Amino acid sequence: MLKFQWNALRVGDHVDVHDPDDAAMRLVPGVVTMVQSRVGANDIGIMLGATIGSAGVPGSPAHVARPARLAVHLDAIDAARGCWRCAGAQLPATPADAHG
Repeated sequence: MLKFQWNALRVGDHVDVHDPDDAAMRLVPGVVTMVQSRVGANDIGIMLGATIGSAGVPGSPAHVARPARLAVHLDAIDAARGCWRCAGAQLPATPADAHG
């Protein structure tokens, strides 16, 4: 997410987050729950988990994450810009898989 988009986030905004507590860094939905204004980039808290319909792990408890801004997307991902984490998730598991 670009810095000006990050600093424009407000409590209640819906975003998609590469969950920092998930080893696979899966993209899960989140809701901004905290914004602390700072010089440079704001400090943002995002609620992740079952209470907002996350598909991460069924029955997982909700928690507030404070992800890096580059791990967050606006609710509708801008496919034209792309995301290296999202693109990496679509790569073949092994080089042999890439060649059939």
